[in-house]
Amino acid sequence: HYVMKHIWKGLAFTMAVIFFVLLGSKVALDRAVSLFGPRWGFKSPSDPAAVPLLFLIVSVFLFILSPVFSGYSRRTEHQADMFALELTHSNKAGAHSFMKLAEDSKVDPDPGRLIEFWRYGHPALSRRIAFALSYRPWEEGKPNQMWRK
Repeated sequence: HYVMKHIWKGLAFTMAVIFFVLLGSKVALDRAVSLFGPRWGFKSPSDPAAVPLLFLIVSVFLFILSPVFSGYSRRTEHQADMFALELTHSNKAGAHSFMKLAEDSKVDPDPGRLIEFWRYGHPALSRRIAFALSYRPWEEGKPNQMWRK
């Protein structure tokens, strides 16, 4: 991750998404206050009584955007796996490390696609193992995609 600058890219990505979450939350809070505020006992978004509503709105936005964060994370993890294989050409060692990780972590190595899509920040271990065993562009004379000498 360090070599591919995933930390900085992830930070920038997260800041951009959070900006839009907060912007959307402000719009939603203003609308909710104008529609329901008097009935719920507050007159403006700055009223301390509106804080739980703001937390609810932000939570809903973050829940809906969970696949976006998870997908971005899975993408960077897959790139890191590609980088490691291109650097070492140790496919069996990579697959073995993922099998050991599956044993030690007690996670489902092959979750349903929807669960992986929504919740997993790393590719499913079964997919990582299959990829580690099959990814060999150097054997076909193809250039590396992630690691350049």
